[in-house]
Amino acid sequence: MPERLALKPVVRTCSIPAGKSLFFPLINHAYFAFLSDPSDQRTEAFVRSQGSCTVPAQISVSIDDFKVPQPLRFFTGPSGSQSPIFNVQLPPNNVFGLDTSTAPDLALSPSAEQGYYLFLNSLSPGKHTIRWVASGCTPGNFQDITYSLTVGG
Repeated sequence: MPERLALKPVVRTCSIPAGKSLFFPLINHAYFAFLSDPSDQRTEAFVRSQGSCTVPAQISVSIDDFKVPQPLRFFTGPSGSQSPIFNVQLPPNNVFGLDTSTAPDLALSPSAEQGYYLFLNSLSPGKHTIRWVASGCTPGNFQDITYSLTVGG
């Protein structure tokens, strides 16, 4: 059995206000340059080459047991183009565990990403389940994610 299939599914529970749309990545890849990186690794061309999807994706998505048709159509940009180049300003005690000794000024720049996303108009008040299984974009990338949502009334 391939090692990637040994990963455990991720289950998250959260509440969101009624009337809010959702936009989230199903599977993606990003690259963030450090200000201390060599200049040839901080060019737009280099950052884009590192932040691209290089492996075809396979994705299935369901919302309350309704299968979302053609989830691969939600690739960044109509032709799979990458995002605009962007900068990231990290806060102290960030999720990456970076501080100013490893990330000068807690800034990552330039940065780029590419991936598959889903946009949902607001869900009706009550309980909902969103689940996706995705692989690809980068070698060995695999996700099995379930969100149990409570939408406020």
